[in-house]
Amino acid sequence: MEVERVKGKWTFGGVVAATFLIAFVLLIFYCGLGFFGMGGHTKGQAQRVSCLSNMKQLGMGIQLYCDDNDGTLPVAMGQVEHYYESGLGWAGKILGYTKYDKSSQYSSLTCPSDYIAHRGEELPSGFKRLSYAFNSNLISVKPRIAEATGKTVMLFEVDGGMMNPDLPDEGRRESGGTYLSMSPVGSGINGDLYDHIGTLKGPSLGQSIWYATGLLDNSVYSGLPDTFGGREGRHMEKSNFVMADLSSKNRGPLEVSAGKTAHAPSDTQSVTGCTALPQGKGLNSWPCAAGSSDSRHALTFSPI
Repeated sequence: MEVERVKGKWTFGGVVAATFLIAFVLLIFYCGLGFFGMGGHTKGQAQRVSCLSNMKQLGMGIQLYCDDNDGTLPVAMGQVEHYYESGLGWAGKILGYTKYDKSSQYSSLTCPSDYIAHRGEELPSGFKRLSYAFNSNLISVKPRIAEATGKTVMLFEVDGGMMNPDLPDEGRRESGGTYLSMSPVGSGINGDLYDHIGTLKGPSLGQSIWYATGLLDNSVYSGLPDTFGGREGRHMEKSNFVMADLSSKNRGPLEVSAGKTAHAPSDTQSVTGCTALPQGKGLNSWPCAAGSSDSRHALTFSPI
């Protein structure tokens, strides 16, 4: 390339060097803005993917457990014993079917985002942080995972959960004694999230576990404590879900219908009309999730 000096300016093949230098500096500046601006997004995306991978491991563990136990779900609390808390203690029974590493702080039980949010907090001896919960509708009336579809939530995200994988049935206790957290269950409804027998949990109670999904559609149930940690999901306003067919989804809260089991697949969601008790017992005052064939929601907590 021919270089010459023209009226006090260096030119390169007819292009003024000063102009070229300015353009180059602006290019570096904007590239720098893009790099640093995307840093947080990239990190958050990596945490979301890692979190979803953990959930898929647990979902596969549940399926393998069912296959080995004649379709029985991995729970320490069945629907006959405790209606509302049906499903508690599911995680402790499936760890042998997963890549769970007891020595790792980033085990399959813990979402990196949850770990970072609670970094420095000391858990009781033997306990591990658990970032996921099981859809209690899958067993609250009868085992329904076999009839559930790819729209039915099986696992969803929670914040601040914990369990002890070394205790039989995660240390279940009917009443009295020392408080023990177990792997949690819920139906997406405000006030319907449990990690041990008989007590609602949530930030308004000064407790440590709540939904990390954001405020799901149809989830507000008046008169109960707030069990939602925020109005947006854990991962850039969305959260992860593993479905009953083991597919995985990342959805915003309003794409998911919360509630108890719908009466029919074509039902739309409703703020009342369902019960948490078997055989239709109890008041039909709970919200009903949308049926699995309802087109208004991408996901639902209803198995049918």
